Amino acid sequence: MESRICKMCNESKPLTKDFFGVQVNKRKDGTPIPSFRRDCNLCRVTKVQAAKDAKKGHKTPSNTPMPSACSNTDCQCPPEELEFAWRKDAYDWRTECKACVAERTKLENYSAKSRAKCKAADPEGFLAHNNEVHQAWMSQNPEKRKQYQAAQAASADARLKAIAARYRKDSAQRTSLLSYSRWRTGMTCLPRWAKPATTVSTCLPKETSAMAWT
Repeated sequence: MESRICKMCNESKPLTKDFFGVQVNKRKDGTPIPSFRRDCNLCRVTKVQAAKDAKKGHKTPSNTPMPSACSNTDCQCPPEELEFAWRKDAYDWRTECKACVAERTKLENYSAKSRAKCKAADPEGFLAHNNEVHQAWMSQNPEKRKQYQAAQAASADARLKAIAARYRKDSAQRTSLLSYSRWRTGMTCLPRWAKPATTVSTCLPKETSAMAWT
């Protein structure tokens, strides 16, 4: 089996996709040229991770202090029992403790299942309850209600304009097709280039229109 020496670790490894990545270059005419990379997969991953660490200031769970308090104001967990999860995407600790995250996730799942169960048991009562809650919230938040109504009005205007534009387009197409169909059957006005010998109505049946030319 053919092997290759990695240019970073200087170790000889089998020249396969398990050890070396494949890159595709192109000739001037666009023909692809696949080839194996010069650095092995392990060194490449290490290099990419090192670049990410440098970009984030070398933050790791070992050199980054854990938050001393939970960002959730309703947290009931004692300070000595606080635990936080490490965010690999942000290279920092979560501001909400593990207990609060677990409780919030549990409540969200329970709420979704409970709403689905109530809606299936009594659809009308479910909608009536939602309406009461919505009305109570609107009466207690007049400023938010105005913003909500303005957004709904703007959205409705946009939808109406889109519907009107689509209707005008469809109407024009239907009128054009209908006019062409009637002209083909002789039931509509004659084309502009047609000049009858006598002055007769141009919106006559086919037989009557033909008589005007004799």
